[in-house]
Amino acid sequence: MKKKFSPLMIAHLVLMLLVLIFSVFNMIKVFSYLGAGPANTAPTIIYGVCSVFNAAAMCAGILYLWNEYGKKAAILYKSFLYLNVVVTVLMLVVNILVDGQTALKIPAIVILGVKAVILLVMTFKKDLGKKNTWTLFLALLILDVAGVVLMFIGMGANLIIHEIHGAAARLINAGTIALAIRGKYADKDRRGTK
Repeated sequence: MKKKFSPLMIAHLVLMLLVLIFSVFNMIKVFSYLGAGPANTAPTIIYGVCSVFNAAAMCAGILYLWNEYGKKAAILYKSFLYLNVVVTVLMLVVNILVDGQTALKIPAIVILGVKAVILLVMTFKKDLGKKNTWTLFLALLILDVAGVVLMFIGMGANLIIHEIHGAAARLINAGTIALAIRGKYADKDRRGTK
């Protein structure tokens, strides 16, 4: 049976493919540095593992979309969100391990911690409802924007490209979460459930 995707679904697919490609590129880049002296550190390794989980999250999201956000594919939606939790916790660990400016490090850790909790609630709390889910997503988006602002405040001149890529990936990923939520509730509306 031929699938018919709406323009919004196609946009969602494109966003997830962009994050997937970025994650795979990042994974290859990070793991190719391993064994190269200073790059062989715990934060670098965790950052590489983070890219693996991010790629897995996008694969789950793509499969969820491919199944037209249907109820039978709900486990893919949960997997997509759960893998985003794992990525957020790994980034939290990286921020704790990396030496940096304390004035920026503490807010970054708090942002990632709160984001992880919100994602956990979205993943495991049953029957949140459309309004509460969108409220939680708005909080996630605000946290991501605040995290991006912190990234740019603390970046060094030699890291500008890396920070721009990281910021873009973070915001695009937020877009994929929003579109997954939209797809979930559009499917529920079609089925006449809350």
